[in-house]
Amino acid sequence: MSGISFLEVKNKTNKGRTKKERIQVEGISSLHTEDAEDFLRAYAWYDLSELRFFLENSFGRITLVNHAMTERVTIDLNLYFHNLQTGCDSNLSRLAVIELKRNGRMESPMADIMCGLRVKPCGFSKYCIGTALTSDFSLKKNRFKAKLHMAERLIQQKIII
Repeated sequence: MSGISFLEVKNKTNKGRTKKERIQVEGISSLHTEDAEDFLRAYAWYDLSELRFFLENSFGRITLVNHAMTERVTIDLNLYFHNLQTGCDSNLSRLAVIELKRNGRMESPMADIMCGLRVKPCGFSKYCIGTALTSDFSLKKNRFKAKLHMAERLIQQKIII
């Protein structure tokens, strides 16, 4: 693992797409810098003092890019979550989160491979799942039950390709 940390802000466009902005940071303690505060004001419209630290996550990532540079696949492994409010930890160490990113609706050899393996696309937020796994009972988890059950079923399967 590279040990690289990022401060990241995600915003939805009016077309429902997610736009992500991020800067590299040394860790939570380095967020109290002018650069981090300027970044948050520019992309999140908040001052750092208005936010509270809630969840840390870490994972290993493998990135694959095709020769034409029209698509890339990220594979996130060994997901680990630490809730800074409750002190609870959780992990999904036996689960791989695969995301296919491509330019528009171009042909995708990777999408064809995944379809052939009967891997269906589904939304998966590491932040939401980590929060659901590590929060106390005051968080309404019903919205995440289907994803949590899906992850549990996948972890219990022994898939050999």
